[in-house]
Amino acid sequence: MKLKIQLILVILMAGVISGICIRDSQAALNAKTEDTLIVSIPDNVQPFMYLNSEGNPAGMFADIWRLWAQKTGRKIEFLPTVTFKDSVDNVRNGKADVHAGLLDIPEQYKGISFSQHFYEISATLFFPVKYGKVVKISELAGELVGAVRGSSQEGYLKRNHPEIRIADFGTRNEMIHAAKNGKVRACVSIAVLSASDVSRLGLAGEFEFGQEILYTNRFCAGVPDKNKELLTILDKGFDAITDKEFAEIEKRWIPQSVKPYFDPNIKKIRLTAAEQSWLKNHPKIRVEAFDGFPPTGFISEDNVFSGINADYLRLISERTGIEIGYVFTERGKADSMIKDRKLDIIYSYNVPKRREYLNFTSPFYFTSYIIISRTDSPFISNLNALKGKKVAVAKGMRFLDRLRKDYPEIEIYSADTPLEGLKAVSVNEADIYIGAQNSAIYLMQKHRLSNLKISGSNLYENEPYMLAIRKDFHELHSIFNKAIDSISKEEHDAISQKWLPVRFEQSVDWQMVWRWGFGIGSVFIVILGMTLYWNKKLAREIDERKRAEQLLRQSEEKLQAIFNTANIGIGITDKNGRYVIFNTWWTDNLGYDKEEMENLINIDITHPDDKENSRIWFLKVIERKIDKYQIEKRFVRKDNSIFWAVLSVSAIKDKNNNVTNVIGIITDITDRRQTEESLRQSLEKLKELEFIIDKSHAVAFLWKADENWSVEFVSDNIRKFGYLPDEFTGGKISYASVIHPDDFHRVSSDVMQHTEEGHTGFTQEYRIIT
Repeated sequence: MKLKIQLILVILMAGVISGICIRDSQAALNAKTEDTLIVSIPDNVQPFMYLNSEGNPAGMFADIWRLWAQKTGRKIEFLPTVTFKDSVDNVRNGKADVHAGLLDIPEQYKGISFSQHFYEISATLFFPVKYGKVVKISELAGELVGAVRGSSQEGYLKRNHPEIRIADFGTRNEMIHAAKNGKVRACVSIAVLSASDVSRLGLAGEFEFGQEILYTNRFCAGVPDKNKELLTILDKGFDAITDKEFAEIEKRWIPQSVKPYFDPNIKKIRLTAAEQSWLKNHPKIRVEAFDGFPPTGFISEDNVFSGINADYLRLISERTGIEIGYVFTERGKADSMIKDRKLDIIYSYNVPKRREYLNFTSPFYFTSYIIISRTDSPFISNLNALKGKKVAVAKGMRFLDRLRKDYPEIEIYSADTPLEGLKAVSVNEADIYIGAQNSAIYLMQKHRLSNLKISGSNLYENEPYMLAIRKDFHELHSIFNKAIDSISKEEHDAISQKWLPVRFEQSVDWQMVWRWGFGIGSVFIVILGMTLYWNKKLAREIDERKRAEQLLRQSEEKLQAIFNTANIGIGITDKNGRYVIFNTWWTDNLGYDKEEMENLINIDITHPDDKENSRIWFLKVIERKIDKYQIEKRFVRKDNSIFWAVLSVSAIKDKNNNVTNVIGIITDITDRRQTEESLRQSLEKLKELEFIIDKSHAVAFLWKADENWSVEFVSDNIRKFGYLPDEFTGGKISYASVIHPDDFHRVSSDVMQHTEEGHTGFTQEYRIIT
C-alpha cells in the first residue's frame, strides 16, 4: 500500500514538472516571437529554399530574408519543414510568423494574406535534345507530356490543352529521367526549378528549354490574415532592398540558362497586397484624351490618342498591367468630368485648388517656356526686350496672366492653338511667340516653319507636369508613383528625342570672343601650318583606305555570291547544333524560311533513324576527339519528304584550340542512292533468275555480236556439259566453237535475219558439242 502511494506521488510530481516545462517553453516561444520573426521554409525547393549539406537553410529566398533582416533591424529564425504543405500549415497554426515564399494563388492558400511580389517565375517546356526540338506547345497535340502530380503545371495542361496526353509524376526527378529515356516527348515545369534540377543531375547538355512562356506567377511572403500590421512591416522591408541587391542574389542562385528576372538597370515595380487587390478589382481606368496640343497630346489621323502623354501612359500600362481607356475630353471640361466620376485621371500642372479632389503623382516631365521669333530677328537676351512687341500666346496657357502683369507694355495676340500662334509669327502678324518648348519645337518641324527660330529660353521657371488622380483612388495614386519612379533616364530621353528635335540659337558674348581671339590667333597660325601638312598626308591615307575598303567590299560581295549560289549546302552551327550562318541552298532545298532555320538545330532536320548516329559523330567533334568526319545520312524537309546527302563536318577553333563552331557541307546524293538501289534490285532479280536457270535443264548464254560470239555471261549449270563458266567468260572458249560445224552456218544466218527484222525473240534447234 505504501508503494502504491509513492508511485502515485511520483506520477503527480512528474506531471507538475512536465506542466512547468511546457509553460516555460511556451513562454520562451512567446518571448522569442516578440523579438524574432519565425520564417517557415520547406527544405527541398532548390534553388529557392532548402537545407545545405551542413543542415543550414540556403537558397535564393533564404538570402533575401537575411538581407531583409539587415534592412529592417529585425531578427529572423528559419523553421524548416520536410514538405511544402507543412511549411504552409506552420503559418496557419501560429508556429511561424511568415512563410518565406508562396505563389500568388489566394484560392490555394486560404487564411493567408500576401505581401508585395518579390520574384517572378515562368512555366516553360523543356525536352531532350536527342529527340528533336519543340518550339511551341501546340506542336505536342496527341503527344505524352510530363508534369508533376498536383502542380499548377498539371492544372494548366488540363485547362488549356485537352489535346495533350498528360503523364503525371511524383517528383521532378522522376519526370526528368522519364523524358531522358523517351517515355514522354517533353515536360512542363517552372523554368528555374527544372533548370536547377537538370544541372544538379548532370544532364544540362541533354536538355533544352523552350522560349515560349506558358504562364507566369509571382512569389510573395505569406502571413495569417489577421496580422495586417506584420504585412506592412514586410512590405517596407522589401521596399528597402534595391533591384541591384535583388539582382546580385538572383545571380548567385539561378542557372545561367534561365533569363534573369531582375535587371539592375531597370527598376521593378513592387506592389503591396492592398495595391495588388485594388488592381484585380480595377483592371481598366479612364484617362483624359484631348486634341490640338502636339506633341503633348493629340488625336492622330487614325483616331488614336498620341503624343508624349500617351507614350508615358503606355510605359506605365506595361509595367503595371493596367489597361488604359481613353475618354475624349473637350478643353475646360476635365475637372467637371472627374468630379462626376466620368474620368479617373487627368493631366495637370501644380494647381492648388485641384488638390481638394485630386492626388498629384510625381512629375513625369517638366515644361519650360521659350520665345520664338523669325530667323531675321535678333536674339532676345532679356525679357525687357518684349516691350512694345506683339506677342502671340495660345489660349489657356498658365503663364498668360503672369505675363500681362509683369509686362503690361506688350500687346497680346491671342491664338486658339499653339500652331496658330507660330504661324502668326511666321507670316509677320506677330513679332514673337511664347509657349511650351515641347509643342513649339515639334510644330515648327512638322509644319516646316523654317523661317522661325528659338531666340530666348527660361522665360519662367520650369513647371512640373503630373497626372492627377481621383482622391478616392489612393492605391492607384501609389501604383502610378511607383511606375513613374521606375522609368529610367534612357526611357525619358527616348520619348524626348522622339518628339522634340531641337534647333536653338544662343546669343554671342563678343567681348569674350575678342579677349580670347588674339591669344588663340597666334597659336592658330602655328597649328594651321601643321594642320595643312597633316591634312595632305591624311588625305592620301584616306584615299588608300577607301580603295582598300572598296576592294574588300567587292571581295566580300563575290564571296557572298559564291556562298549563296553554290550547288551544295554550307552551314555553320554553334556547339549546340543551332544554325548561325547558312547559304540559300538550305532554304531552297529544305523548305524553311530564314527565321525558321535560325530556330532549328541539326538534329531537327535529321531522319529519326539517323539521329543517334549523327549526334554521336557531332559530339566527337565538340569534345575534340576528332576534327572532322564524313557520313551519309537522310535529311527531312519541312514537308516531311526525305533526301539522302553526304555530310562533311569540320571543327572551327579559336586560338586556344577550343571548338567554337562547326561547319558542315551537304551534297545531295539522292539520285545516286536511287540508282544504287535500282541496281541492287536488278542484281537481286538477276541472282533470282540465275537460281531458277541453274535448277532447270536450260542453259543461259549472253554473247557479243562479234565474229566468234564471245561470251559475257553463262549460267552455272553449263557444268553439266563438261564446261566451266570461267572458260567462256574468260575468252578461252567462244559460243561459236561449241555449235556443231554442220549447224553453225544455218544458226548464224537465222540470227542475223531475225536481228535485221527486229525480232526480240525466236526459237532455234541445233547441236552443241560437249
